[in-house]
Amino acid sequence: MLAALQRRLLVILTVGLLLTLGVVAYTCRAALGYDRLNDQVQRTHEVKEELSAVLRLVVDAETGQRGYLITDDPVYLVPYQEATSRIDARLARLDNLTRNSITQRQRMYELRQLEQEELAVLQQTIQLDKEGRDLEAGQIVLSGIGKQRMDELRRVVADMEKEEDRLLAMRAILANRGQWTIVLASLVIAVLSIVVYVLVVRVMRSAARSKELARTEAEKRLLAEEHLRSESEAARERERA
Repeated sequence: MLAALQRRLLVILTVGLLLTLGVVAYTCRAALGYDRLNDQVQRTHEVKEELSAVLRLVVDAETGQRGYLITDDPVYLVPYQEATSRIDARLARLDNLTRNSITQRQRMYELRQLEQEELAVLQQTIQLDKEGRDLEAGQIVLSGIGKQRMDELRRVVADMEKEEDRLLAMRAILANRGQWTIVLASLVIAVLSIVVYVLVVRVMRSAARSKELARTEAEKRLLAEEHLRSESEAARERERA
């Protein structure tokens, strides 16, 4: 009886343990996936921030260039120089943040090309003006090439931001699903624990009842044997008498 009880308890606990370990493993995997999604969401925000910074720096450089061409005041070269000195670092960070996206990598290449061409034209016009060739510099500005290039640059930045918005929406949905997965897995673990506890208690109660019945039956047999012995002794006493 004891061996059978031990076997039943062992089976219940083993099954419960295996199911719990499976759910825990799934929960850990979901939690790790949730962390990765959070990192990706954070990366998306950083990409959008860097895109805005790059566009702002190019505009600042262009503003400084135009101010200098109009006034010949070197003060206007300060924002131009600050912008051009910082833009490479921003582009490098943006390049690193988008390295895992083929679509964004293609747009990064286009963005870099436009940025380099625009800064080259800005530098060219400033240099022409410094050399006293302000008429040539003015002709380049009036040709509209710079405006066209800036429009293209804004378009590329807008396309990259749209792509990041799409990725952000998708990752937000996945992150929400990950949260619910963790919650449901926790509930499953709780339910499994309760089920295992109930089964173990039932087995132990059943064993206790069986033990009690066995004890009762044993007592009945003892009483019956004592009764038989008493009757047998009484019969022998009568025979002697």
